[in-house]
Amino acid sequence: MQAYFHQFKILGDQRLAAIFASEIKQALPQADLLIPIPLSRDRLQQRGFNQVTAWLELAKIPYVKGLSKAEMTPQSHKNRQERLATPQPFELCLSPEKITGKDILLLDDIYTTGRTLFHAMEILQRYHPQSIKSISLAR
Repeated sequence: MQAYFHQFKILGDQRLAAIFASEIKQALPQADLLIPIPLSRDRLQQRGFNQVTAWLELAKIPYVKGLSKAEMTPQSHKNRQERLATPQPFELCLSPEKITGKDILLLDDIYTTGRTLFHAMEILQRYHPQSIKSISLAR
C-alpha cells in the first residue's frame, strides 16, 4: 500500500485510481450524502487531482463537495503528536439544511490517527445529521 500511495499520490500516476474504484463502490454503505475529504487548494494545485474523488469519479459514485480545507502542513509530514495537535482545518461549504437529518458518509484515503476524520465529523455534527460514518481505503 505504501508503494501504491507513493506512485498514485506523490508521483501523480492517476491511472492507479482504477485499481480500487470498483472495490470502493462495493464497500460503500448507503448514505444520503457521500463527502470525500478534500485537499487544500495549494495541495490540489500541486498534485493536480484529489485521490479520493478520483476513485469516486472512476466508479461513477455521486458525491458532494461538502467541506473545504485550509492551507496547512500535510499530515504525512507530521509525527503522531503533531497530527493529534492539528487545529480544525475544515469549513462547511454546503448549506446547513443539506446536512440536518441526513446520513453522511465520509471517505478518506488513509486512516492514521483519525484526526482528519474527527475534524470533519466535528464540523458536520454542528448541523445535526442523522448519522456520520466513515470509510478509508487503508490504515
